Amino acid sequence: MVGMVLMPEVVALGESLVQFNAVTDGPLRHVTYFEKHATGSEANVCVALVRLGVSCGLITRLGTDEFGLFIYDWLRGGEGVDVGHIRFDPESLRAFTLCRGITQYLVLVMCFITGGVPRPRH
Repeated sequence: MVGMVLMPEVVALGESLVQFNAVTDGPLRHVTYFEKHATGSEANVCVALVRLGVSCGLITRLGTDEFGLFIYDWLRGGEGVDVGHIRFDPESLRAFTLCRGITQYLVLVMCFITGGVPRPRH
């Protein structure tokens, strides 16, 4: 039908963030190189479903900084997730993680949130 909007088969709601994985071994204070990845449980599920041929959309808020733009571009262009319900918010908190392998089976993950304490909206 003309003018009908197709909804994704699956819609997820959740947080997205940027993850930095240490490329070199050793204590974090000695790591000099990191790989950058977009992540977040719901975003990862959306990407996996799209790769399996299921249409999927994500509802989330992203910052207007480079982290938010990186995540948006990864979801939309790189993976084909429906981003029609993602909203950009200049006051959105910026979440990222630093990851470093300790052993073959153990990874140290430190999560950081920047942007200050969330304020109530009126």
